[in-house]
Amino acid sequence: NFFQQSKTERQEFLNFISGTKHIYDINGAISRDISNTQNDIRLIESSMAIISKTLCELKAQQEAYQEKIKAAKQDYSNTLKELAATISAHKRALKKLEDKANKKETELANNRVALANTNSDYLKATHRLNELNNSLLRIKTTIDKYADLIKKNKSLTEVLCEDCKPKLDTILNITKNQEQIDLGKKELEELKEQIKEAKKIQEDLVKTKETMEKDRSTLSDDLLKFKQSIADETKSLTVAEVKHTNIKAAVKDLDNTNQFDGMIQGKQDELNEFVEKKTELVKYRKQLDILKFATNDETVKKFVISRFITSLNSYMAILLEQMGADYSCVFNDDYSLSFYTPGGESSYDTFSSGEKMRMTIAASFAFRFLLMNQYNF
Repeated sequence: NFFQQSKTERQEFLNFISGTKHIYDINGAISRDISNTQNDIRLIESSMAIISKTLCELKAQQEAYQEKIKAAKQDYSNTLKELAATISAHKRALKKLEDKANKKETELANNRVALANTNSDYLKATHRLNELNNSLLRIKTTIDKYADLIKKNKSLTEVLCEDCKPKLDTILNITKNQEQIDLGKKELEELKEQIKEAKKIQEDLVKTKETMEKDRSTLSDDLLKFKQSIADETKSLTVAEVKHTNIKAAVKDLDNTNQFDGMIQGKQDELNEFVEKKTELVKYRKQLDILKFATNDETVKKFVISRFITSLNSYMAILLEQMGADYSCVFNDDYSLSFYTPGGESSYDTFSSGEKMRMTIAASFAFRFLLMNQYNF
């Protein structure tokens, strides 16, 4: 019996009949959806926090790596400058050594020519000296021959008279032989001077030759040293240039090597996906909050119940009046019941069973009319 139900039972029945129960059911479903959505947001935020932390760590590692690269580039730059200076120094030294080597080559060539000329002059002087010695020997032989003749003829002239001596002189050519001796002695003295000069020239040429031989040996040694120095400088230059090339290539490799870019970009893309998902969920959560607010609005529910109860009371009054009843039943907003008779307010238990039956029938038809209007059947 509806009239004998408790307020709570009547409330549940009226909520069901009026449709507000569905509002409560929808509100509960929305609340659960909000809870699930919030959990999803928390999970996404947790994932975002992990990714953000990883991203920060990667960026920190990248920054440290870039600092190392910067320091390495600076070291490479300093090394390149030092190597460039070393290469320039080697090139200058190499140029000087090549100039000195060329100069020594020229001096050595000149020395060879001069030595060849000196050897030629020495041979000529030796030949001249031999000729002079041969002439000297020949003249000495001639002088000795004439001296021997004069000596032999002198013993003959000692026994002759003064008148015979000229005749003997004419026959033996004593005077002429003496002249030849004098001439030979003169030539001998001249040859001795020439031989002396020739010997001096020869001695000078020998000294010059020895000096030139020594100079040539020195020049050859210097030239070998210069060539060795040039070879060493060339090797050092090659090593420096190879290092220079390798360091430039290493600097280029540093510019092209950053393993963090791909990882950071991957994590950033992953984070962006979570941000988009979170944005969508937050938007959906706001929509759910609006729906929850709408379905949780007690004023709306009370308004619906109030209109439902007003219509119910109106139908009840009309039906009781049509059944000839002089009493009425009123449903209050707090789901309680009030009964009125011509004598004033009364209680349900004071009515007879027939009056109670009329009220029950009126209530049944009233609820039926309300349901027909509510759900169009």
